[in-house]
Amino acid sequence: GYIRIELFDEDYDDDGDYDEETPGPTAEGGPLARCDYDPCVDMQVPCAELQRATSCLCPGVSGEDVIPEQPRLWEVARVSGSAARVHWCAPPSTVDGYRLTYGPLGSPANASTQRLPSRARLFTLEGLTPGTGYRVCAVAYNRAGDSRLAEEDPPGPESGFGPCATFATMSGSALTLHISTAAVLLLLLVVACALLGCFCARRRRGAAAGPPEPSIGLQNPTYEEDKAGRPRS
Repeated sequence: GYIRIELFDEDYDDDGDYDEETPGPTAEGGPLARCDYDPCVDMQVPCAELQRATSCLCPGVSGEDVIPEQPRLWEVARVSGSAARVHWCAPPSTVDGYRLTYGPLGSPANASTQRLPSRARLFTLEGLTPGTGYRVCAVAYNRAGDSRLAEEDPPGPESGFGPCATFATMSGSALTLHISTAAVLLLLLVVACALLGCFCARRRRGAAAGPPEPSIGLQNPTYEEDKAGRPRS
């Protein structure tokens, strides 16, 4: 009681070509390469400029009318008693610039850096208090607003997952110990260089003087006669 109707397309090809993937964008007959872009490199050229120059592929980026996603705080390094260098990575968003907010642990961030350029990925915080724990956050902004901060901090300053991290400045005693150790190592290096210089100078003087000449003395005739067994007169 059923009627089977089969429809065929004239352009239908039964060779299996329809299973092949659609090729991506190409340049001069070949696939486009990814742009040499690293979101964590300081003073990184924007990927859009690289794309205009080399016709490469850029990662997806949200528009300037969308609030930026969170930057990724990579590490806090070179921590001393009063300074620390902060390194972050750019988000996949249109960013006009960055700023860092920071403050002692247990209190809200009460300090902020000046607005940093969109290519910046490094900044050194100065004027910190020795022996104090701090929380620092990287904020990206554009005309739509500022990126949001993390509700909870990652487990350490080098996790590289969120926009915030914690670190502690060196105490006065630890700083003194580091300075003393560096001074002792420097003194030992100077002494070693001085000893090496003296040793090399002595070798050069010895080489310039040449081998020692044989000594020539007057012979004792009496001694020679006794040695030959002759009677003395």
